[in-house]
Amino acid sequence: MLTRILPLTLEWVAHPLATMEFGKMKFRLPWMLAISTALLTAPVLHAQQETGSRLDSTTDLEEDNPGLTELDQATDLRIAADSMQDLEKIIRLCESALKIGLDAEHADYTTDLLTATLFEHAFRLSQPLLRPGVLQQHMGDPRFEKLRQSALNDLQRLLERDESMGPALILRGQLESPPLGDRQKAFQAFSKAIVLLGEDGEQLSKAYQLRSRLAETSEGRFGDLEKAIAANADNSEAWEERALSYLSENQLKEAVDDFNMVLEKNPESATALLGIGEALLNQGEFENAIKHLDRAIEAAPRSQTVYLLRANAHAAAKNFKAAIEDVNKSIEIDPTGAAPYLVRSQLRLQIEEFDLALADVNRALELAPRSNRSRLLRISIYVSQGKLGEAIADLQELARRHPENLELKIQLADLYRLDRQPDATLDLYDKILAADPENMHAHRGRADALLNVGKQAQAIKSYEAALKLAPEDSGILNNLAWVLATSPDDQLRNGQRSLELATRACEVTEYQAAHILSTLAAAHAELGNFDKAIENSTQAVENGSEEMKGQLQKELDSYQQNQPWREIQELEKNEADISNEDGLLSE
Repeated sequence: MLTRILPLTLEWVAHPLATMEFGKMKFRLPWMLAISTALLTAPVLHAQQETGSRLDSTTDLEEDNPGLTELDQATDLRIAADSMQDLEKIIRLCESALKIGLDAEHADYTTDLLTATLFEHAFRLSQPLLRPGVLQQHMGDPRFEKLRQSALNDLQRLLERDESMGPALILRGQLESPPLGDRQKAFQAFSKAIVLLGEDGEQLSKAYQLRSRLAETSEGRFGDLEKAIAANADNSEAWEERALSYLSENQLKEAVDDFNMVLEKNPESATALLGIGEALLNQGEFENAIKHLDRAIEAAPRSQTVYLLRANAHAAAKNFKAAIEDVNKSIEIDPTGAAPYLVRSQLRLQIEEFDLALADVNRALELAPRSNRSRLLRISIYVSQGKLGEAIADLQELARRHPENLELKIQLADLYRLDRQPDATLDLYDKILAADPENMHAHRGRADALLNVGKQAQAIKSYEAALKLAPEDSGILNNLAWVLATSPDDQLRNGQRSLELATRACEVTEYQAAHILSTLAAAHAELGNFDKAIENSTQAVENGSEEMKGQLQKELDSYQQNQPWREIQELEKNEADISNEDGLLSE
């Protein structure tokens, strides 16, 4: 085909790529528009209007356009171009034609053809990168970075010739968005596209939507999503993303309203049904949440996420059997992930199926050996089984991995105490307090450990230090009041202060906790107020669990004989007790 003698009645030929997805946005590729316009308006030598008219000299036109041969080849190839190799050849021919030389009209046409082809080439290169879920599987793959750079190079060449192509700027923004590229470059590309797109509501909406993902504040994110919806109210993805943002901000009503807008446009949207289910679950509307999640499963029967969320809803409603059945289905869908096994382990722990719970958490750790959450759950299971040695070994490993985490060390010290290892307990608490002197939990734990081994004077000092940091903590108030009322050491007892502390502890717990009522009774008995002691002790027996009643009854019997209660603990050490065996917090 000779560009200089194009027919004026060229018909539109629907290329298979005339309409493509840009990310998730459908639009007509600009190269089709550019080609149709360029071909129809390419420089033509018109026949003379009168009978007998003749064409100008072809030789003169070729002399003015030495690059015309390359342009003709590019135009011919463009009509049937299908492969990436075809596109690359068109790009080379157009660049060669421009370099060799064309007049202004032919150069404009060639530039349109070149930029449209560069865009299609960049678009095709970028699709593997922008496909949902692909990046998570291939992060760090050098082949993907090579694709990204090649697509960006195409876009750079395009924008150097035509900086006003909005879709090219949007594609550049996507390729520069984290985790692929540079957030600032992506933000600038989307912002420039927004300025250029003007009245193109569909693409303008998409540009705002994509830019919202880069916002560093919730205000910025919501602001761009508002503009995306204003530019195109049919952009269901913008509604969906705003709903998810509301959900993350715990604005549940607003989230449900937006998800319902998505459902108006797509009644089978699994994301919207899932989102409404999660919002209702967070509001405590378990049955209604389950109904929406039932519909979500109908819409997406192979979605692990929906089954796991419905399992959560069943568990919240205390229907653990149904919850476990849903987790089983999620594992059938994909048995390779650790999360479902972890969830099922938690559920089985709830119903005291300890061996099955342990098997599940061990499977989760096989699939994700570095999971802190799984190891913490296994520690809980071991403690429930009374396997304190195994629990301690796991927690020691976690503490070694995270030497800066004092909370793990506090939990480890408490396990040492439960395992009757007072030396290891106190040694670790001393090191925690050396690192953080204002750590209330360490002061409290150290005091409890000292009390367990009969070091009441030191325990009182540690309780006093903890109380300064947490003056309304019922546990600290109670334990300090107890030792001040019941110590066999006359110099340590202080009945009046014990009564004040025990009264505050009862007020905090609304006079419902049996062990604290017991302490209040001991304080009254220390002061000789045996009628009040009997009254409070009787209430403690009534409120106490079956496990507590025997001890509480002994205290009541003592008060009925006008005898105050005296107590000192002498813990029998575990032979495994080795101070600082693990070297935690050592210099």
